Order: sequence, then structure tokens, then C-alpha cells
Amino acid sequence: MRRIDLVRKISSRTGIPQKDVAVIVDALFEEMKSALLNREKIEIRGFGSFRVVKRRPKKGRIIKTGKEIIIPERLVVKFKPSKYLKIK
Repeated sequence: MRRIDLVRKISSRTGIPQKDVAVIVDALFEEMKSALLNREKIEIRGFGSFRVVKRRPKKGRIIKTGKEIIIPERLVVKFKPSKYLKIK
């Protein structure tokens, strides 16, 4: 699902104009992005939680040459779905 699909669905479900829903969706994403950049945990009950974790460095390989390289550590966003969202 793309952002515009989300906006359209929310608009049709609530009766709020798409223009207004787009502003709200953009604000929501900006706030989530800001929180994650500040390494805050985001928890949405009944949906799941997002958090930033440090991925350890690991060994990798260049396929063409077979040369082994070290992939440096980096920060990644992890999502953990709530028990109500898990797909069976």
C-alpha cells in the first residue's frame, strides 16, 4: 500500500477530504520519523512497536571477486507486531 492509497482509504472511511487527510498522514509520519531519529520507541497499542537498534558489524563477500569484506555496524529500525496483528 502506498501513501496515497492510505489517504484515499482513510478519506472514504471518515468522510474527511483527501487534502486534509494527507496533511494528517504526513504529520504522523514526520513525528514518527523525528521520534526514531531521537532513538525513542514508538508503541501503537493493537498494532505494534518501532524501535532503533544497532546492528553489529558482520562479514560479507563481494560476489564477483569472492573477496571478503567487513560490513560496518549501523542503526536500523525494527518493527514488532502486536499479538493482534500477527498473521497466521
